[in-house]
Amino acid sequence: MDASFQPLQTVLKPRILIADDSRIVRAAIMKQVQGIFDFSEACDGEQAWDILQQDSSIRMVLTDLTMPRLDGYGLLSRIRQAPDERLRSLPVIVVSGNDGPEERERAQEAGATHLIVKSVNTAQLLSQLNELMALSTSQHEYVQGLQNLMRLPEGVGERELLSPEQMFECARKMLQYALRFKRNVVVLSLCIGVRNVGSPHQAPPPLAGVMKAIGDLLHASVRETDVVAKVSAAEFAVVSGSTNVEAAQRLAERLSGAIVKAEILEEQGLAFIASCGIMSLDEFQVGHPNEIPDIEQLWNQAHTRGRLGLRNGYSGVINREQERQLQ
Repeated sequence: MDASFQPLQTVLKPRILIADDSRIVRAAIMKQVQGIFDFSEACDGEQAWDILQQDSSIRMVLTDLTMPRLDGYGLLSRIRQAPDERLRSLPVIVVSGNDGPEERERAQEAGATHLIVKSVNTAQLLSQLNELMALSTSQHEYVQGLQNLMRLPEGVGERELLSPEQMFECARKMLQYALRFKRNVVVLSLCIGVRNVGSPHQAPPPLAGVMKAIGDLLHASVRETDVVAKVSAAEFAVVSGSTNVEAAQRLAERLSGAIVKAEILEEQGLAFIASCGIMSLDEFQVGHPNEIPDIEQLWNQAHTRGRLGLRNGYSGVINREQERQLQ
């Protein structure tokens, strides 16, 4: 392997910041994550904010909502409006004693990645933290990873992605499981294009070597249980089961942003377009409560959104709201 290549780095024990004015609550959470995660603790939002600005190793925040000096909503607001992209993109989990829909909706609108109740058991907490941590690699790491993969000699480190037929076969089983056990499935369609810098008009398709590196990055970024396929010369599919939609969207945003910011074609006066259409089983069931979907329906919607973004020169995630704006 090329000595200059360093794969995406993951910390053996990722560091979590736990913000709660109750020492007992902080101790209970730390007891559950001890040995799996490292942690820092803060007794209020102001202290948590100071720690976040000083400690760049923190990968996730767990925060109470009711705290002195600065509450959880105030802390969320500062994080999501921070000038530093590292802070803005941090996963923030609200730990609340209230699991009602109004509390969840307010926390989500404030920018929370997820909400868990204080009574959740160790296995559930660790499962949720592991899943969100796996999706929280910073965009900077993605940019570096893509550039490193581009420097690999041909045939080194390359991962064979599934074909469309193999993808649909695996995804059908995933969907059947989700329908049976009332879980979610998220489908992503990542469409890649190239444009002339300073012009919205698209240039010729991306080079094969670039697409290989993007496929390798995708494969390295998702969980082992997720499905990754190359469906055409410049389009990839990701199908994930039991995934929080907001977390999947953040992953897609980081991947799209990394592809655009990697500046691989800058010397040629070209830039990437990376449009990621997203569709979930939950969204489908809201719009079609009496219909059982097949995986092709979910994929077609994600694919349509991805292609819509590409036609409009839009890089980022195209969900239902963004689709309406682009049409």
